[in-house]
Amino acid sequence: MITSVIESIHEIPAAEWEHLARPAGLYLSHRWLAGEEEDPTATCAYALVGTSKAP
Repeated sequence: MITSVIESIHEIPAAEWEHLARPAGLYLSHRWLAGEEEDPTATCAYALVGTSKAP
């Protein structure tokens, strides 16, 4: 398993993210997280675990 950390949801293609996160609902959607990142007080990081490196 490969683990990587990214600082923006924009580093992951929306279609790939939605394919995996859609069952989790609105608050984990690519669009929602991208909107949250626009808040100047927000700090974001996403831990990705998979069989290949993040893009």
